[in-house]
Amino acid sequence: MPLFAFEGREPAISPAAWIASTATLVGDVHVEAEASVWYGAVLRADFGTIVVRRGANVQDGTVLHGGADPVTEVGEGATAQSPVPGRRRSHQADQITRHG
Repeated sequence: MPLFAFEGREPAISPAAWIASTATLVGDVHVEAEASVWYGAVLRADFGTIVVRRGANVQDGTVLHGGADPVTEVGEGATAQSPVPGRRRSHQADQITRHG
């Protein structure tokens, strides 16, 4: 899996998390135990921290970009996924929060 440091910050991944071989994590990304990041996902924390909480998952092809606010978070047990035309938003999307 591609892991890239950015301006001295690098991804921190729990040994109990699962990251797909084609997922890309950049900068200040934290992935907690039992969380997963799936194929083609990009977590780019170059301007703000991204935290994937325990048991959460980031689905295939999803892109998360940490911004100027302190933290972008995928809450415990939540699912982050890219929008699909015609599909209603999952209630789990409400567990993806930005603190600041």
